[in-house]
Amino acid sequence: MRLDLKCGAVLVGCVLFVGACGNDQSAQPTYEFDELYGATAGEQATRQLRLSESATRLAIECMNREGFTFDETDRGVASRQLVDRMQATTDNDEFVREFGYGITDTVVVSLLDLPEDPFSKARAQLDGAGQAAFDTAFAGPDGQGGCIAEAQKSALGGLLQLDARRIDLEEAIEDDSDFLSIEDEFVRCMRAAGYEATYFTWGRDQVLNRVVELQSQARVVLEDGSRVAFSEIAPGVVPESLELPEGLRVEVRAFELQVAEADYRCRKTVIDAYDEVRERHERDFLVENAELVERVYAEVNDE
Repeated sequence: MRLDLKCGAVLVGCVLFVGACGNDQSAQPTYEFDELYGATAGEQATRQLRLSESATRLAIECMNREGFTFDETDRGVASRQLVDRMQATTDNDEFVREFGYGITDTVVVSLLDLPEDPFSKARAQLDGAGQAAFDTAFAGPDGQGGCIAEAQKSALGGLLQLDARRIDLEEAIEDDSDFLSIEDEFVRCMRAAGYEATYFTWGRDQVLNRVVELQSQARVVLEDGSRVAFSEIAPGVVPESLELPEGLRVEVRAFELQVAEADYRCRKTVIDAYDEVRERHERDFLVENAELVERVYAEVNDE
């Protein structure tokens, strides 16, 4: 049973790109969908970390060519430690008990790693003119391009481009009449478990909403000891540390573990039918995006 964490890792926004090569039913996909994204929750978490690392490395290389230097010492320690724990948890039942969907833990460690962000640290060393030049090189003159856009486009062979095309895949599944019957059964199961679910990914969305609230209450500790809201930190400012309301963090994580457990139990009741629907649409998706899939597969399997 695949435990898909994709909805839990909302890290980067993409422009929707619709494949134009059509759907050749006579063609057969060369690879399985899970070979791109991972079959277990641990594999999926590892894939997301590798994607982040690839994008960061490519962006730094691009910025180096623009004349900027970076200190990459010990960046992302908390994230790496979490992914190591997730990857070591190969049983999905155990993963759900320990991490839920993995949403709260992933967001929290990303916040904790902010003081080691190499881009903020490099920018903070520059004067006003240098920071303006840095911003233009990093994100382009209009904030929509530059080194970060180039890096995201190329990271892991273009996995983020494939993610953008995957939006169409998920919509096709959700519109499938067979899936709608499966969703109805799933919703009834969740309601019997005490949750007012209304659709298949309801649980993840409820957790995400609570995590957004948790993030809004984060406070960044600056070098002079002052504290500002996470949302108010100025670009390029490197925090000394980050504080989260511990009681709310514990509450949100506990809610995630509970709803994810119910979600997982209810999915088990429909998993065979659901997998059949998904696999049919995934095969079409792989054929329609064969060229990009080939590039991504080569990168994600290049250890």
